[in-house]
Amino acid sequence: MNIGDNISKAIKEKKWLNISYTNTRELYVSIFNDRRAILDTINSWIFFDKIKTAKVIEFTSYDRPDELIEKIEQNMELCQWLNYDHFNNNILNYYIKCNELDVDPVQKEYDSVQGIDLNLLMKNLEYTLNYSQERKIISDIYHYEIRNVSSSHFTLIINRLSIDKVITPQLRFNESFMIEGRPQSIFKYIRMDVDEFTRTFESNQTEYENIISENLWYGEYINTKPEIMLLEREISVDLTDTYFVIEDKYRRKVLPDPLKSFFSSNSKVNNVERKDFSMVIYDEQINIDQVSVIYNSLKYPTTYVKGPPGTGKTQTILNIIMSGFYNDQRILVCSSNNKPVDGIKDKLNNFTYHEETIPFPYIRLGNSDDLKEATKKIKEYYEMSTDISKPEEDLVEIKIMDKKNHEKFLNLLENHERRQELQNRIDCAQNLIQLIENESTFTNIDEIQMKLEKDKEELDKLPIITNRDIVNNYIPFKSNEQVSEYFYYKSYQRINNLKDPIYSSLINVCSIYDDITRVKEFNNWCSEDSNMELLTKVFPIILSTNISSRRLGTPKFMFDTVIMDEAGQCNIATALIPITKAKSLVLVGDPRQLRPVIVLDDSVNKTLMDEFHISENYNYKKNSILDVMLFNDKISKNILLSYHYRCGRKIIKFSNQRYYNNELNLSHLKSDGNLEILDIKNKNVKYRNEAFDEASAIVNYIKRNNIHNVFIPLQERKKKLVIASDTEAIRRLSNQRDDLSNLIKYVKSNGNIVVPPNESILVEIGRSNGSRAEDEFFFTISHFCTCYQKYEVKRNVKLSNLFGNRYNTDMEFDSILYDLSGTDPKPLIAFEINGGEHIGNASRERSDNRKMKICSENNIKLIFIPNKMVKSYITIMDLIFKP
Repeated sequence: MNIGDNISKAIKEKKWLNISYTNTRELYVSIFNDRRAILDTINSWIFFDKIKTAKVIEFTSYDRPDELIEKIEQNMELCQWLNYDHFNNNILNYYIKCNELDVDPVQKEYDSVQGIDLNLLMKNLEYTLNYSQERKIISDIYHYEIRNVSSSHFTLIINRLSIDKVITPQLRFNESFMIEGRPQSIFKYIRMDVDEFTRTFESNQTEYENIISENLWYGEYINTKPEIMLLEREISVDLTDTYFVIEDKYRRKVLPDPLKSFFSSNSKVNNVERKDFSMVIYDEQINIDQVSVIYNSLKYPTTYVKGPPGTGKTQTILNIIMSGFYNDQRILVCSSNNKPVDGIKDKLNNFTYHEETIPFPYIRLGNSDDLKEATKKIKEYYEMSTDISKPEEDLVEIKIMDKKNHEKFLNLLENHERRQELQNRIDCAQNLIQLIENESTFTNIDEIQMKLEKDKEELDKLPIITNRDIVNNYIPFKSNEQVSEYFYYKSYQRINNLKDPIYSSLINVCSIYDDITRVKEFNNWCSEDSNMELLTKVFPIILSTNISSRRLGTPKFMFDTVIMDEAGQCNIATALIPITKAKSLVLVGDPRQLRPVIVLDDSVNKTLMDEFHISENYNYKKNSILDVMLFNDKISKNILLSYHYRCGRKIIKFSNQRYYNNELNLSHLKSDGNLEILDIKNKNVKYRNEAFDEASAIVNYIKRNNIHNVFIPLQERKKKLVIASDTEAIRRLSNQRDDLSNLIKYVKSNGNIVVPPNESILVEIGRSNGSRAEDEFFFTISHFCTCYQKYEVKRNVKLSNLFGNRYNTDMEFDSILYDLSGTDPKPLIAFEINGGEHIGNASRERSDNRKMKICSENNIKLIFIPNKMVKSYITIMDLIFKP
């Protein structure tokens, strides 16, 4: 962030600035804390072009004069150096704040400040410092060290027992924190549920202090003095440069398609497909779902892949990478942590041609150790003595012949994709027709029926594509002499680019002997976009974490495709770093598994959401990047990898019924697997969350069954599931609808019962007035209005607001679509969201029939939308445009 941006930030957030002037003198003053106009202030005190650095002091605040804002807004041209109107996207500003606060805090300094009354502070929620108190805080706590504010987030707080993050009448805790670089937790000091401890502390303070005292380590003690402390949070990554680029592209209306999807500004029109591409599949271990993912990732700008455990996510990503390389794409593979990235990396070392290993041109970048190995790899490739080469025209000819050989295969895929599209449209139309009770008052019913029959007729003409068809009509890489040859010579061609003198600066960097210096210089070299252009001509495949990808040139440097693995575990703020670099995007993950680990306090998140006016669909705390993209993007393909290969049939069947709506295909499993329960009575329980009897039973089970590799029993884990639990205690304490209770029942029955679905993940809810189905439909139709701005949608519109007193009723429509092209908004279509509560309910049916009659009298179309159609954007759009 430059000087003008920081000054602008200080004005907007009412904070002090630390400024270094040309005479190197540091001024700990609030430059703009004055009633005079800004231009006069600048002319009187300091010149902008003389400022060397300007940093916001995070713990400060001041009463900003309203005249200052008015002066800036009225003189934007004169104040261009401020960049005041830059970066106004509330969503991005919200994520910047979340990123700063989503890290365990460290207590840096503390001191008692005389005269501060804790009770008075908690009562008034503010305390005006006198001059001596102010100097005490700055000198004794901050030590005048304001230099690191750009890389850390500081919070000034006051201690009671733990740490208040937001001054409110309620005590708040840092449930996790850092001590000497190591993460610590309240759980270490209490033997009870952390949520219960924090919730009930106020009424049990003495008792809970005793509990903590019993668990203190040597040298530790409880401190309840009202001391002023400085909390520091190390900001792992500065997002401002990336977000400035997003904001700039947003304002210039040149957002890449993946970012359009993020901001819900994509449409069917701009979801342009790419025509000319070829596919590469590694081996015959492939199914139609995985092939569909590869096909769509090459054809469309954004693809979502839902990959439950054991469905071949990593193998699918491998095939996307190979296909991208074959199509001369520049690819970034990333995730929030190293494990999934390294899992993919391991698969890239297995390519061979005539039993010779192919030096596939990928490079793993990331932390210091990764960069040490990367620079060594570059140096080794440079020094490699080889004359292996093949004329470019020969390589092109290989691709032409291979594409011709697979024309039938591509035609099969196109037919499969068309079948999928038709089947989805047919299902939506049938669900819609099923809920229309009075066809005579619904003008669209005949046209819907005609379109349905036409789609059915086309579907019947298309062949059903099976996994066997895929295998029989495609020659995989391992069996394809031509494609293997292409990979072999193309890889060497890429590597041989290092011999070009234009790479001399890179080779010099990679030749530095000292590891630390070499890594530092390599990072500096990669920060230039022109250098990244050179690097990706040698290594078109780069693997990195989301955060480390910020070092791959500036945020303006683009990859043809970005593949993000485990996207369901990636937080939104840092996931936008690689997404900003994506011309096309593949998000792979499972929204029904664990979410990102977020330590941001709920109350702080709510405060930030209120401050920046953030809707729930962008909630940083509750959503992963996969959640946000799926919710906001109603256009792009969302493909489920349904074939499960890992566990025994009985083991995975529970998850299939409980979480995946029986959508997993278990036909390829060769074993049923075994289920076993260890029913244990916990009698030796002293503290909550302790179960010594269970632990003992597990140890005895391991010994009895001669299990040696307890933490790595991969084959056993696939074949057998053992549940160790006090089942009577579970039965007594649970509501019998939770996951654990249902799992115990399932295992006890040896997998012979039907497991009810987990209600918390169901999309359809049979309730009205604010149901989740209504929420999602309103968001879908709102997105339509952003693409077609002659329309406007309003929610929960009372009939009295539409027709005055003509109808004596309190009824309302779930949504009304208005036409804005005339002088006044004209109601066109009324939407009703119908869940199961409408069917067989006489009162509901009478209400629906009356609404039909009223709409018919007023020339308004009434469309009933079943819950399962609320996100069917294309079908809803077709209904709107039908006359």
